Amino acid sequence: MEKVYEIVIGLNDKDTKQQKISTVEAYKITENLLCHHIGGGSIFEGMGIYTHENGHIVRERSLSVKTSTTNHQAVLDFVAAVKAALNQESVYMQQMEVNVSFI
Repeated sequence: MEKVYEIVIGLNDKDTKQQKISTVEAYKITENLLCHHIGGGSIFEGMGIYTHENGHIVRERSLSVKTSTTNHQAVLDFVAAVKAALNQESVYMQQMEVNVSFI
């Protein structure tokens, strides 16, 4: 059975708490890593609110990725790669088991 994943990546740098990589460049990095690790998906831009480990709350641009695969390890590899490439403290990932059809 396929799993659908939603992965949300904030764009503020974990050290400076400011966006250091432009949204366009972050999109390109995310797109390349998504294709490399999983093969494809959809990427949406949005705004998010995040509480850092130190308790500081920030509002930041974010990218939301939706993809489906039977390869859970590929998703974990993608998340680790995008987290490192965009210097993120954490990345949100939600997994849902579904029946997928292409019509």
